[in-house]
Amino acid sequence: MKVKMNWMQGWLKSIAESKEQEIIPPFCVELVMRDGRSYYLQHVTGWEEESGTAVLSIWDFRALSDQDKEIVKLKISKFPPKEIDGEGKNLHPHLDRANLRVNIKDIMYCIEWHDRTWPLGVEAIKMYEKK
Repeated sequence: MKVKMNWMQGWLKSIAESKEQEIIPPFCVELVMRDGRSYYLQHVTGWEEESGTAVLSIWDFRALSDQDKEIVKLKISKFPPKEIDGEGKNLHPHLDRANLRVNIKDIMYCIEWHDRTWPLGVEAIKMYEKK
């Protein structure tokens, strides 16, 4: 009998269980919810299969203007992901984070926006610079 896997939930759960606790840079993983809202994932803090809930750290852009967001995007390419602090203050002083406590079934899908800085990090920057 073949075991079926939910690729989205399995991937998010693996982030929660990762020992590295990697911070996902802003604008790299977008979560789209059943109500149509979307959030950019920073990290999966908790994942509970039994209750069907998760705690997701998300990037909070509410205090940023469109110009500020562009500055953050430019700075992301200059920092290896491991150097982005958990609050994002080294990217922009007004960038913040929030905790989203959510029913796992309310996550409709994830978009993994691949960037030259993530998920490969510094190796990707070096490859890009060689071109």
